Amino acid sequence: MCLTAILNNITRAETVTDVTTIKGNEFEDYFLKRQQLKGICEKGFERPFPIQEESIPIALTGSDILARAKNETGKTALD
Repeated sequence: MCLTAILNNITRAETVTDVTTIKGNEFEDYFLKRQQLKGICEKGFERPFPIQEESIPIALTGSDILARAKNETGKTALD
């Protein structure tokens, strides 16, 4: 299925929902590898941003993610 067809199947409400609620998770809660946690710590991240709290569990399942968040909210840290 091409990207246009996939995007057409997403409802407008799904594409404009902002993730702003903080759940209070720690990076350790995601059972990341020690090396990953070390890298996160070295980059200065102490707690996940809301976009990270929502997307890390999805990424860990191997699923693709299409996410949107405002500037300076932790998106680049997911690369």
